[in-house]
Amino acid sequence: ADSIKEELATELRVYFGDTTHSLWERLDGGWGYIRYTSFVHGRLDQTIDRFDEMVDSLLEAPGLIIDLRGNGGGFSRARTEIAGRFVAEKAALTYLQVRDPVVVLIDRGCFSACETFAGGLKTLDRVLVIGPERSGGGSGAVSGLRLPSGAVISFSWTVGWLPDGQQIESHGVAPDIVVRERPRDWAVGRDRVLQRAIKALEQGEAQPLVVEGQGD
Repeated sequence: ADSIKEELATELRVYFGDTTHSLWERLDGGWGYIRYTSFVHGRLDQTIDRFDEMVDSLLEAPGLIIDLRGNGGGFSRARTEIAGRFVAEKAALTYLQVRDPVVVLIDRGCFSACETFAGGLKTLDRVLVIGPERSGGGSGAVSGLRLPSGAVISFSWTVGWLPDGQQIESHGVAPDIVVRERPRDWAVGRDRVLQRAIKALEQGEAQPLVVEGQGD
């Protein structure tokens, strides 16, 4: 058991390193914005609590943007429990339910738990996914090694599918709305993907979840 724990800890250091703190804020227009950099924030319970803390701070927002760009994945159980915050079924009182419109941002750096989170909720028609291209296409349960140069060679030893039968490995998750990024945008600090997400919320492209018998 100790060897398994040590191996897991090593893999987490290799693939996630020192976890960058996620952040949340209110954007112009009142939209909630969560930059979720990894599905590993310390222990499993800390990872889930971290997300809940951010959502708690944005409960009064009229809509929510979850930015998963560059999120390499992490704990599969954290992915599952966090995704459960955005479905219609009732859950335990310690869980959160967000019924406002939700937009998820992805990019090529979105892998593993990040892909099954975004792709699963997309398949359930719960979120609108926006990004410049498909996600990375790595199912998860990653193994590999770090080279002396610092580069990481990784590969999946499982193959995953989304609820609609789409294979994630080598295919990734396709955005509902594709936003092409341009070098000049980066030069002036323009985030075209985030701007498109805000527009989607403003124009009602991301529809709120309607739960029968629980309307206003």
